[in-house]
Amino acid sequence: AEMAIAASAPRPETFVLRTESAINALVVGTETTGTALVVTAGALRALDDDALRGVVAHEIAHVVSRDLALAMRLSVAIGGLAALDEVGRTLVDGGPERTIHPGAPVGWPLRLLGTLGTLAAAALRAALSRQRELHADAMAVQFTRDPHALAAALAAVRDATDPAPLHRPDVERLVHLCFQGGTPPRWRRALAAHPTPEERIDAIDPHFEVRRRSRARRAAATVKGGGGRGGTAGAERIELLLTDTRGCLAALFAMVGPVDPIGWRTHLDRVAAAFDRPFAGAVGELGTTLGDELATDRAAVVRHVAAHLVEAVPVENRRTVASKLEAVARAAGAPSLESLASLALIRRRLDVEFPLLTRVVEPDGRRTVAGGRRALGFEAMGEEFALLLSFVVEASEAPLGALEREYSRVLSYYTTEALPRRRSNEPDAGAALERALETLRAQPESVRRAFHGHCEEIVRADGRVTRSEGALLELLGEALGCEREPWEAPWGRTAASA
Repeated sequence: AEMAIAASAPRPETFVLRTESAINALVVGTETTGTALVVTAGALRALDDDALRGVVAHEIAHVVSRDLALAMRLSVAIGGLAALDEVGRTLVDGGPERTIHPGAPVGWPLRLLGTLGTLAAAALRAALSRQRELHADAMAVQFTRDPHALAAALAAVRDATDPAPLHRPDVERLVHLCFQGGTPPRWRRALAAHPTPEERIDAIDPHFEVRRRSRARRAAATVKGGGGRGGTAGAERIELLLTDTRGCLAALFAMVGPVDPIGWRTHLDRVAAAFDRPFAGAVGELGTTLGDELATDRAAVVRHVAAHLVEAVPVENRRTVASKLEAVARAAGAPSLESLASLALIRRRLDVEFPLLTRVVEPDGRRTVAGGRRALGFEAMGEEFALLLSFVVEASEAPLGALEREYSRVLSYYTTEALPRRRSNEPDAGAALERALETLRAQPESVRRAFHGHCEEIVRADGRVTRSEGALLELLGEALGCEREPWEAPWGRTAASA
C-alpha cells in the first residue's frame, strides 16, 4: 500500500507463491482492469523490509509506466510472425500427408519472413524490455527515496546460490514479467529480457558495495557497541560528497592541511603548485563542506577514499599521489601524531609501500634491513616508544597530572630508563616522530596491538574518551594495522557524553 500511494497508483491485490524458493516477483493486469502483485516465498525469506519495498516499488513502476500493455502488444506481434512461419511450414511440408502443396512456392517466402521476423522481433522486445527494466528501477528509487534498498535486493539475487528466476517448466514465457531473469550465459544476453543484476546495481549506484560495507560496519557498531559514536550522518555525507576520483583525491589533500586560516591558504597554494588551481579550489571546497568529518572521522574518510582509488587508479599513480601528499604535508611544518598517522593509514589503504620501512621485524626479534636502514627491534625502541607516548599525552584532553602518571607507568613496560616526556615543539621532533611511527609499524602485530592498548589507557586517564580522542585512537590503530571492530571501540559509549 505504501508504494502504491507513493506512485499514485491503485493498490494491487497481493499473492504469495509459497512453494517458490527463487527470489522474484511479478505483476499482471493494468490500471484499468486491476493489478495483481505476486511475490515468491524465496523473496520474503531472503530480503529485509527495505529491499522488499524496493522490489514492490519496481513492479508498481511497471504498472504506472504501462509496460504490461506494451509487452502484450509486442507478444501479439511476435505471435503473428510466428503464425506466418507456421503457415509457411504447412505449405512447404504439404500437411499431414506430406504431399507437395501447390502453395509451396509461397510457403518458402512466408517461412523466411516469419522466421527472420520472429527473431528480429524477439531481439527488439528483449532490448526494449531491458530498457524498461532500468526505467522501472529508476522509478522505484524515486518512489522509495532509497537507492540502497533496490540495489540490496539485486545483490541478493546476484549472490543467490540458485540462479533460476523461477522453478517452473514455463519459465521462459513468464520471465519477461518478473523482477529478475537470472544471469544468462553471455551468448544469450542479446535475447535476455533483463539486464544482469550487476548491470542494474551499477546503474542504480556504482559505489553500492562500498556503501554496503559501510552500512554493515555501522549496523554492527549500533547492535554491539551501544550506538557507536553517532557518526552515521557523517558517514552518509562522506559517501554522498566523495563519489568520483577527483573528489576523493581532493579529500586527501584537504585532510593534511593545517587548521589556521593563514596556513590553510598557504596549503592551497602548495596544492595548486603540485597540481593546478582548479584542483586546489576543489580541495578548499571540501575542506569547508567536510570539515567536521576531516577533523573527527579521518579513518572513515580514508577508508572510503582508498576503496575508490584502489579500484580506479593504477598502483604507480597511487604512489605518485602519496608522495605528493607527503611532500605537501611536510611543507606545512612539524607534523602532529594525527597527521602522520593519517599519512601512514593512507599509504596502507592505498596499498603503496612505506618510504622508509619495507620489511617487518621478525617475531623472534632479529633485526631486518628495511629501506636502506636497520629496523630497530623491540628491545632497542625505548626512545621511540617514549616519543610516541609523549605525543599521545599531548593530544589527550585529560588532566596533565593524571597523564604524567599514566605516561610513566606505560613507558615502564617498554624500557627501564626513566625517559622524560618529549614536546612537539622540540627541534626535529616531527621527523623523529615519523621514524618512530614507521619503526613501530614494522614490529610484530602483538607489539603494535599492545602499544595501541596502552595509548588507550593514557587517554582514559580521566575515566572517559572524548570524540576527538576516540578519533585519534581509531586513526592510530588503523595506521598501525591493529584496528578494532567498530563495536569494540570503547570510546563509542562515552563520546556522546563527552
